Order: sequence, then C-alpha cells, then structure tokens
Amino acid sequence: VYNVYCSEEIARLLQSSGQLQWLESQYQIKVDYQEGRFLLTGRDTPVQAQQQAKHILISLIQQSSIPKSAFQWFWFNGRSYSPYDPDSNQKIEDAFQSQQPALILETFGKLYNINLIHFAQSPLTGKIWRPIIRQPPPMMRRTENRREFTSWTYDDKGKIKPFSREIVMRLEEALKIGTNNVDIRMGSSEFVVNLEKMEMHNKKTKRIQSVSRETKKPS
Repeated sequence: VYNVYCSEEIARLLQSSGQLQWLESQYQIKVDYQEGRFLLTGRDTPVQAQQQAKHILISLIQQSSIPKSAFQWFWFNGRSYSPYDPDSNQKIEDAFQSQQPALILETFGKLYNINLIHFAQSPLTGKIWRPIIRQPPPMMRRTENRREFTSWTYDDKGKIKPFSREIVMRLEEALKIGTNNVDIRMGSSEFVVNLEKMEMHNKKTKRIQSVSRETKKPS
C-alpha cells in the first residue's frame, strides 16, 4: 500500500477527469481517497509497477496546480511525441477542462476524433488510434510555491552522466503514459531504456547500464 497526500479539491478534480480510472486500468491497481490522501493498492501487481503508478499520481497532483494555459498536448507520430499547434492545443485543453469525453478537431486540413477518456486520436475516416498526452511546461512543475526539476542520469562505467534535455522529455512522456521501453539514440549508438527495470540496453553491444530519475528543489 502506498500513501500519497493530496487536498480534497485536487482529489475531486482528478476523480472527475478520468485520469485515476486510466491509472487503475493501466497498472492493475486500486486508487482510493480518504482522510486527505490517496491509497494505492495492488496485491498482484509487481512492486515496480506500483512505484511507477505512484510517481505518475504524484505528477498528476503536481500538475493540477499549474495554470491551464501552461499545458501542452502531444500526439504520438509513430516514433516520438509531436506538439499540437497553439489553436488545436487550446481547443483540446478547453474540452478537457469542461470534461468533454471527446471532440472533433480539424488540423493539417484533416478531421480527427480526439478521445479524452482513453487519451487517443484517430482520423475521422480511419481506425488507427494513436496515444495523446497532456504535459506541464517541460522539466519544471510548481509545487507548494517552489519549483522542482526532474533529472535523468545513467551509469557509464562508474561515472554518472546526465541525459540530454530531449531524451529526458521523452522518458518523462513515456513514464506518464505507462510505456516501459523507450528507444533513444546517443551519438551513433542506439539504446532501449527499460523504465520498469530502470536499465539502458545498447542494441549493438548488448551492454546494460543502470538509469536513475531524481526530482530536486534548487538550493
């Protein structure tokens, strides 16, 4: 059982948004709110998955204090996440805030069905669904009037090295939507980052390196 403290106002917002239901379905856990805190339980769920769900819930709580205009929506193009243009982004955010289950969006001269329950989009004339995500300003979240910075690092033969900003954003996006494996490239080498085991595998040499995620407050 994991405890995550949260105000009643934000708890009601998350409960009505459908994000908690998605979290329960994605990680096979139960999320209950009582006495100022969320309780995460999952008797048959692996510990790593429970911890990942806890981190995502904390992130959702933190995001709830960010102004609505600061959020950016992204859609998965098959390789990475691309941002919606400002006009489309605002339409999706307005629909999300008004708790609409879906909306029809015209972008790039085509009509798309945006499903805000399952967080996915599909061409109106097609059946291919692609994930969408909602992000606060990258690398930064406001929490209790302070700013927190998320860093990702990897162990390179005993030396701790940071990932680039672009890779950090991809890892954070994958963590939020529950994707376990992320393909990345550093220089001429290609890797797969396993977010469940927190390991990075070199595709060519099969070398395995440990990966770490840390949230810090500036001193």
